[in-house]
Amino acid sequence: MPNNLQIIKSITESLDITAYLDCREILSEIYKQAKEKIATYSYLEFSNDLGLSRSNVIRLIISGKRSLTVKSGEKIALALDLKGNQRKYWAALVAFQQAKTSAKRDECFASLLTYRQ
Repeated sequence: MPNNLQIIKSITESLDITAYLDCREILSEIYKQAKEKIATYSYLEFSNDLGLSRSNVIRLIISGKRSLTVKSGEKIALALDLKGNQRKYWAALVAFQQAKTSAKRDECFASLLTYRQ
């Protein structure tokens, strides 16, 4: 029987993350599908599986009450085993959401478009 991390990696492989423009939506979809497969799965376990502290931090990120930092984004990319364009897209998406100015957002958005399939 596969463990939780194998299941969320499998879910991630089945998603086209380049179809999303919000990291929170990707994480929410992965969690939703994991919860369907593992009835007892919790945000605490999800956070831990993603390489973050075993806390409600991922729930706060998904709900928009806390931002996803570049450092946490890198941990998540590693845990989800993102590679190639998916990893680059994820990093650009995190940067896009962290952008403070419209010029930086425009720059990050242009970067996102180069990784879309």
